Amino acid sequence: MLNKYDVAIIGGGVTGMTLAHTLAHNDMHVILVIDNADCTLQQTQIKHEKRNDRAFALSHNVISFLLKNKLLDECDISKEKRIDDILVIDEDEKELVSISKADNAGNSIGYMISESKLRTTIADKLKTTLHNVELLFVTSIDELHVDEGEVLIHCTSDGKKIECKAKLLVAADGKDSFVRKYFNIASYERSYMQTAMCFNINHPYSIKNTAIEKFSANSTIALLPYSSPYESSVVLILKNQSAEKISTISNSALEKILTLELRNLCGNVEITSEIQSYQLMEKRMQKLYHTRTAFVGDAGHVIHPLAGLGLNLGLHDVISLSELILRYNSVQIDIGAMTLLEQYHCDRKLQINSVSLMTNAMHYIGVQSNSKFIRNMIKIGMNAFNCMNPLKRKIMQNI
Repeated sequence: MLNKYDVAIIGGGVTGMTLAHTLAHNDMHVILVIDNADCTLQQTQIKHEKRNDRAFALSHNVISFLLKNKLLDECDISKEKRIDDILVIDEDEKELVSISKADNAGNSIGYMISESKLRTTIADKLKTTLHNVELLFVTSIDELHVDEGEVLIHCTSDGKKIECKAKLLVAADGKDSFVRKYFNIASYERSYMQTAMCFNINHPYSIKNTAIEKFSANSTIALLPYSSPYESSVVLILKNQSAEKISTISNSALEKILTLELRNLCGNVEITSEIQSYQLMEKRMQKLYHTRTAFVGDAGHVIHPLAGLGLNLGLHDVISLSELILRYNSVQIDIGAMTLLEQYHCDRKLQINSVSLMTNAMHYIGVQSNSKFIRNMIKIGMNAFNCMNPLKRKIMQNI
């Protein structure tokens, strides 16, 4: 084990692993500090039941990045479900927004890929193909010390005290970031007073390769193509009180409710997985950096899941930060320099703020706003956007 690295990354999720692999693949020495509770990188083979597996919608640009950096193979993607069209409708199933492959230069808009497949594929690549990335499983991080020259990390692993140094620290440790709390960095936070319920369903009508978002007065339902035209991944968003009531009813009762909402789209619904629920919050840091420290993914920003862009934003953080690190390193400029960190924040703030604004507007159409006037005004705005094909193409180029 080395004592000094180019980059130390705290957090063993998808964003942390992806950044570690990208940098190490380009001959940088990286240490990935992982909580012992994260089993993905410790086990050589992890079995996941399909019925309990969440799915992520990854954009074409993100998939292209993962392929380019050999984190996924073409065969991995060909087996996954494409998203060729996005359809947003209101409670009367009237079209608000539609986006097609034509708005994305003829490319698929994205791909559905299971969480377990994504995590284990990247973890396997990280463990088996690279020699210059160190995995450090810790029970605690005891101290972080940052100065103008380096980052010093004191942690405990298997009862042993370990010290490591790096030129740059990257926090990829999620929405409750230890690093952010340790440095006492404030962030804007608010609760949406909503709960997302995620599960998989079977249905008799094919939705082909279309992702559908339906807004109504009491709920928002996202229907995403999964492993066949007759299987979908569902995100049901409700006010917290409604979600509490729904959680007490049987699956068969929930299937009847969903069938009433989705009958014209996919027919009778059968729930095929366990239901996972989590409360929705928005979090944003004013700056995505601290002295010799960058924040990526949920450690720096958490948005409403309506557009399915949370993980995509995090991986765009990785793309932006890794390009800057490699560029600075190639001309032997300090990769922990404040100029790099400021440029990273500048590169990312427009996309993050724009997506946050868009999803906040969308959630007011759904379960949040009791004002029919506000809902109708936002619908008018979405209909106007739907007519702006050049703007849709511009947005798709950057997601």
